[in-house]
Amino acid sequence: MSTGRPFATSEFDKENFSARDFVLEKRKNYQLQDLQGSLSQYSTEIHSTLVELINAKYSDFVSLSAQMTTVDQHLEDIQNPIRDNHGFVKEFSNEVSTCLQTVCFNDKTNTFLLFISFLFVFLVCIFWFTNL
Repeated sequence: MSTGRPFATSEFDKENFSARDFVLEKRKNYQLQDLQGSLSQYSTEIHSTLVELINAKYSDFVSLSAQMTTVDQHLEDIQNPIRDNHGFVKEFSNEVSTCLQTVCFNDKTNTFLLFISFLFVFLVCIFWFTNL
């Protein structure tokens, strides 16, 4: 189907499309005024199509906006427990570090066993919090 355009609209879909190269190529066979008119007409057609699409799918656009609000609310609902758990885990980690430093300083023989014990408790806490 011929549209009377001096270009195929698929030319704009090329991954390496260059407006400069496009104009240089087309001006070999067409007057710049004619090319400008065709591009302007095509732009108007695209704009009209977009407006028609938005009008036809307006309820879908509004519904999407409402769904995004719901998603935001769900995210807010889970953010606080995650923040609370993060704080607890960080505090626990600091306590473990402090205890390990104290034990390492006072008694190096039990350091490894104590470290393994704290690591186990730490991992259990992480597992528990991630499965809430």
